[in-house]
Amino acid sequence: MIKNQRKKRLLNLQKKRLQTQRIAQSKQRKKAAQKNLQAENQVKKRLSRENTQNSESTNSVAKNTEGSESTKNVKANKNTKNSQEKARKTINQNKPKTEKKAEKSEKQERKESKVKNNKKAKHTEDKPEKNKPEQKPKKDKKQETKTVAMATKAKPKDELPELPKKGNLVFVFDDAGHNLDQLEYFLKLPFPCTIAVIPRLRYSKEAANRIRKAGKEIILHQPMQAMNLKINPGEGAIKPGMSEQEIADTLIANINEIAPIVGMNNHEGSLMTSDETAMRVVLNVCKKKNIFFLDSRTSSKTVCPKIARELNFPIWQRAVFLDNIKTEAAMKKQIIRGLEIAEKTGTAIMIGHIVTVDLAKLLEKMYAELQNEGYSFTTITRLKKEAK
Repeated sequence: MIKNQRKKRLLNLQKKRLQTQRIAQSKQRKKAAQKNLQAENQVKKRLSRENTQNSESTNSVAKNTEGSESTKNVKANKNTKNSQEKARKTINQNKPKTEKKAEKSEKQERKESKVKNNKKAKHTEDKPEKNKPEQKPKKDKKQETKTVAMATKAKPKDELPELPKKGNLVFVFDDAGHNLDQLEYFLKLPFPCTIAVIPRLRYSKEAANRIRKAGKEIILHQPMQAMNLKINPGEGAIKPGMSEQEIADTLIANINEIAPIVGMNNHEGSLMTSDETAMRVVLNVCKKKNIFFLDSRTSSKTVCPKIARELNFPIWQRAVFLDNIKTEAAMKKQIIRGLEIAEKTGTAIMIGHIVTVDLAKLLEKMYAELQNEGYSFTTITRLKKEAK
């Protein structure tokens, strides 16, 4: 309340000062106007005197011819014009300084009134009325177009912010060839992935054709004997007791059945992947056919990395199995494990199975979020090209 009273007093004082200034200025203007009138009257008297003198001179010489009269009248008119111009100049020169001061004071008043109006406007903006709705300030179209043009110059369209790169995710889905309906869920996934086809099954060839049409990567899921000899790996499997030639012939027959392919991984095979002789034949065939080998690592005793170094043939290794436990929570936990590996090492190869349709649904849900976080979905073939 005290602040408001002080403000009101200051405003009243300012108003009184302005009124007194205006009264003083109006008096000065009146005085200046009176002086101007007096000066003009004096000039008019001078002009009238000069005109009478000229008329007398013309009357005295009126006895001459008409031609001489006209020439003299012209001279008289010229004299009057010159005298009028001189009079105007004298009026302008004799303008009092008070009038000029009055003009300056008017300009100052205008500036002061603008400043006060701006202050009042800011004060009202700081304290909006309760009943009145807020009015948005109008923007000039010209200013908007200028700002848009400046923005386009400052930030070109091509220069977008880059996402953080967290790692490459390679998803491989085993056991295609048993069922075509389950396969469709994985063919519809919105990211590049690899599907491994078991040979010599009812739908092996058809599955291979559908995978290629869908634009997914296809590899041979080569059956191999497990440590548990009671487990039958299926037809076209590599088993203990086979000769090197038999292993090579079996592999080539399986490749040709579902060809063209880009690679191979082992189905079961915990026993055979620990056999140096058998794996030397397998990796030699892959090298000759120019296809990669992915060690599914069904056994910690695998000799594949050792043989690969001897042959100077780089191979790939599985990081995570996704669906050993087929609940959504368990599969999500394994996916997160794979993400952590990708962040640390740059790439994580994760293997699931076509039988687990819920895995395909879960990955489809997570895809957009993982991509936004900076993970890139890729395949082994693409990684090989990037490495070159």
